[in-house]
Amino acid sequence: LIMKKYPSSWLKKTTVISHCYDDKDYPGKREVSNGKLILSYVGAFYSERNPEILFEALQKIINTDLESKLELRLIGLVNSYAGYSLGKIKKLLSDYKIDKITKIIAPVSFKESLVYMKNSDCLLVIDANFLNSPFLPSKLFDYAGSRTMILGVTPKYSPTDIFLRKIGYSSFDYNEQNQLAEYLEKIINREVNIKVNKQFLRSFCVENIVGEFIDLFEQSLNN
Repeated sequence: LIMKKYPSSWLKKTTVISHCYDDKDYPGKREVSNGKLILSYVGAFYSERNPEILFEALQKIINTDLESKLELRLIGLVNSYAGYSLGKIKKLLSDYKIDKITKIIAPVSFKESLVYMKNSDCLLVIDANFLNSPFLPSKLFDYAGSRTMILGVTPKYSPTDIFLRKIGYSSFDYNEQNQLAEYLEKIINREVNIKVNKQFLRSFCVENIVGEFIDLFEQSLNN
């Protein structure tokens, strides 16, 4: 996508080094939970990448029984630059009747965010609903390194969708709201079993990515 504006011959001199995760950055063990399933979103929302599809899906399935089983954590969502004040978020949660199950957490450092990822049962990633979406958020690799289940809301065949499915996780597009709600209900009831493609996941660890980077330099020097 980036190289389209350059002469095609330049493509031969181009490569991509992926984002990575470092196992040493995460806590060794997760904290003992309160018995509820912890569903977490880490980071900001924007006008085109907003939380309402998630809130609508939860509203469809939340009842008295599920309320006692779930805690939704929104970590770092309150910020001025993306237009989400604390008041605005609280109103949205109230409008969708999921305020009782939601915990709002102020922005944290990168290392602290990894602790929250590790202490969750499922992590949420949401992409903007763009045709031929080019987005692949670096946060997704941080999520993956935590070894916590990931659930995506992203256009079909987007980089995020492909990445998640190659690991073994699920994602749903904006036309699959009912399927998203049904899958969330299964997650909350702990009825989802994930078989992770460990080999694919391991290819993004820092040791492998740095190795690729070193190989690239060696090839450049030798040429």
